[in-house]
Amino acid sequence: MTSIRKISKTFVNIIEQNPLRVIVLLLLFHMLISVAFSLVAYSSSIALHLHDGNGLWNFSRDSTLYHKEAQDLVQLITESDWLSWWELYPYHYNVKLISLVYWATGYNLPIVFELINGPIWVISIIAIYASSKLLFPKNYAVHIFTVLFFFQPSLLASSTQLLRDPILIAGICLLCYGWIDFFKNKITWKNILFMYFGFIFILTMRSYLVDVILAVFVLYFAWSLFRKRFNLISVFLILLPIIIIKFSYVHVYTANILTEVVHVKVELLELHTNTNTNTNTNTNTNTNTNTNTNTNTNTNTNTNTNTNTNTNTNFLNLLSARIGKMRNGFSNVNLHAGSKIDANLSIQNFYDGVKNFPRAVQIGFLSPFPSHWIEKGKETGFMGRIISGIETAAWYVVIIGFVFLVLKNRLILEPLAPLLMLSIAIIILLGYVVPNVGAIYRMRQGFMIPFFIFGMYGVQMIRHSLLTKFGVR
Repeated sequence: MTSIRKISKTFVNIIEQNPLRVIVLLLLFHMLISVAFSLVAYSSSIALHLHDGNGLWNFSRDSTLYHKEAQDLVQLITESDWLSWWELYPYHYNVKLISLVYWATGYNLPIVFELINGPIWVISIIAIYASSKLLFPKNYAVHIFTVLFFFQPSLLASSTQLLRDPILIAGICLLCYGWIDFFKNKITWKNILFMYFGFIFILTMRSYLVDVILAVFVLYFAWSLFRKRFNLISVFLILLPIIIIKFSYVHVYTANILTEVVHVKVELLELHTNTNTNTNTNTNTNTNTNTNTNTNTNTNTNTNTNTNTNTNTNFLNLLSARIGKMRNGFSNVNLHAGSKIDANLSIQNFYDGVKNFPRAVQIGFLSPFPSHWIEKGKETGFMGRIISGIETAAWYVVIIGFVFLVLKNRLILEPLAPLLMLSIAIIILLGYVVPNVGAIYRMRQGFMIPFFIFGMYGVQMIRHSLLTKFGVR
């Protein structure tokens, strides 16, 4: 245990004494990895079944789409049609960024996006390293082991591609650091900017998450204001970018949900109005006798109660059915994917959602399961599945550490409480909506970060307890 602490402290001292040199080395390391991946992806003889021979890998199929879209946008830029450039592909801000890099460099090659991918990856590392330092100032091992999250082969590989995930992950890391700094040191321009950039990175990459993020933070702040933990000005400043994005930009998924909600609310309002009208008529007709008045008043009360119950039930059924539709849509788009799971599962109402909740939690948090680790992946082959198996096994260890920490000292989680709530909600939603293990595995990575920070601390606690129990120092 002492040796791990000494080695970790040595690494931390090197980082603290030469921060600029470490940053440059990280950038060079990522550039070398990107160049290596690019060279192989252009090869006509190496791993042909894993890439298209034009610089794009099969494990990041979305990169092929984004590359084509970026080329379309470059053409609009060369024609000085900036308005069309802005309006085309409105939900893919990463594509606009790719097109700008292509246009600025004059090369429509995926490798040139390393100019963005490299710094984004390094920013993520710096933000999480700083976050772990704020949470556990003297635990040097946690600082180092937390950073290792970004050296996982799958995450490192995806960070070299034309994907949205690296930018999303950077946003989560910035939000973590900004929030922890705010929680520990009150509100400052520095932590507000970090949180703003975090929200912008997350919501420009996955704008349909705005409702979930807003709901989680509003609930958390309501609870915090009740406890007098924060003041209204701080709450308003933090929620401001989410509210602006919420009311200025509606994603197609959110638009469909809102349209259906409005239709259902209108129908329920008409039903409620008609019911009240009929009940009031009966009440006025029978006002001469106290018995009839009491009877009709009770009828009115029961009717209102039933109407409110029906309203809540229909709303919950609507949301559940919408989740089912999103699941079906994702399944249709990925009809030929090789890692489908529960492909025939149907969610049509609230009862279906409740019934499948344990399965959604299991799939969201624990997939891919050990049975998947030794199968041949359609896009990644045996090696890809083996790597995902090793990473998932490490994730299981992190989860065990996290649960141990919750049981021993759950108050230590408070500095990242809203981020943990958000991560739990989104990971479970992925278990509901995405019937594809590979997609869940990739889309979950960013939201694993809060668990990873605390989980590694929990693993350290477990190790310390075991060594103490057996008298090892």
